Amino acid sequence: MKHTFLKRLSGLLLISLLAVNCWHIKSARAADDSVKIGVLDENKLSDGYTKYQDAMKVIDDKAQSLDEQLKARDLLDNDEGAKFDLLIVKANRTPDEQTQLDALIKSGNDRRAELLALSGKASRTDAETKRITELQTMLKSNGDAMQKLQDTLLKSLLDEKHATEKKYTDLANQIVIAVAKDKKLTIVLSKSAVVWNADSVDITDDVIKQVNKK
Repeated sequence: MKHTFLKRLSGLLLISLLAVNCWHIKSARAADDSVKIGVLDENKLSDGYTKYQDAMKVIDDKAQSLDEQLKARDLLDNDEGAKFDLLIVKANRTPDEQTQLDALIKSGNDRRAELLALSGKASRTDAETKRITELQTMLKSNGDAMQKLQDTLLKSLLDEKHATEKKYTDLANQIVIAVAKDKKLTIVLSKSAVVWNADSVDITDDVIKQVNKK
């Protein structure tokens, strides 16, 4: 069974880092009551928002680690599988629990290596043929439990990812408004929505500096 949490997560990234592409700024206008326009390059902000990128990398690394660990689950017996399922979903494991999980992962991976080695043999003894049948039966019987565990872990990762995205997009929007007020802008538009405006002020670099300080 192929486990691809990282691939499934990456397909759910925000189309744009920011949830909106137009900010109306409530601030005192200039004496001539003119409209002062600011622009924000959302692509540049997304690339330069290092705290956001770092937070996303932590989640992606976790997904990649789970992909590797779950390979062992296919070849655990019922008791081992039940224990594995309890331990793998725990956010904070004790040292003893981590030792137990590591042992289960090793057992499953050792059996996987054994199955591959036996399957690759041109000729096998009766005992080896019997062992292959045992391992293949175990692999097949774990299908439903594996799917349930994958769904549980994926939901947990997606919840964490969405919460993290909201945290950093909300912060970015707050900073956009703060920078715009400081520059006495009336409105801020996404750079992709502006063809040309002689009086527009690009605030992207200022926003990047501020969001990475928080």
